[in-house]
Amino acid sequence: MKNLKAVIASLGVSISVGVMLMTCPALAQERVPSQQRLNMLEADNLFNRGIGKFLTADYKGSIADYTRALRFNPQNALIYIARGEARRQLGDLQGAIADQTQAIKIDANNVDAHTNRCAARYQLGDAAGAIDDCTQSLELNPQDADALYNRGLARRQQADMPGAIDDFQRSAELYQQQLDDPSLRPTNSSSGSSPSSPPSTRPRKLSPARRSNGEMRVTPSASPIIPLSPGSFSGSGSRSSNFIPPRGRGVPGRREGAGARL
Repeated sequence: MKNLKAVIASLGVSISVGVMLMTCPALAQERVPSQQRLNMLEADNLFNRGIGKFLTADYKGSIADYTRALRFNPQNALIYIARGEARRQLGDLQGAIADQTQAIKIDANNVDAHTNRCAARYQLGDAAGAIDDCTQSLELNPQDADALYNRGLARRQQADMPGAIDDFQRSAELYQQQLDDPSLRPTNSSSGSSPSSPPSTRPRKLSPARRSNGEMRVTPSASPIIPLSPGSFSGSGSRSSNFIPPRGRGVPGRREGAGARL
């Protein structure tokens, strides 16, 4: 009889604990397996190390760290965004697009993923796809100067000179506003936001479009004239002599300096 009472008492305690866990999320959180917490921590460490390597132009090393991080946390959109941009730096445009696409599947409202995929598609010669991506970025964040700049490059690629000039001028105005007031610098407006770091280099100011020797141009301050003539690509991603690099974000939530990287 005593044993039966002990069994009943033990069963009652188990049921009570189960009810408490179901009704109290804080207690349930405490029961998350320690291995899962360790995996998340390892993914964060690898991600941060990968960012450090990216900022020193060790793109292969950063890709290796991001790939390992994804094994521990395969549903982290920020890791795909960062790896995709590192792949773009190495010329792996298809791999870059695939990573940004995966990030968008995880977080459809991530501005960085759309802007970075726009840059990769532009380099690949897919102007229409690049315009679609940057337009989506601007719908999510109308103050995204990088998206305007990249869309201007894609419109130039399509020989849409009025559209390109309009995008370049609007991006120049936003860049100047952000230089005057750093608080206006865009951060990722996605629901899965991340800490934002200050840019490594300051963007160049673009002066209004002008005509010189019969050719429409946009002049960045203290830099060579950028020709606004179409046909910078062969269509396979190869560059011609007047290639203009787009602007990507190797660190999610952080805007890179104009032309700082390809």
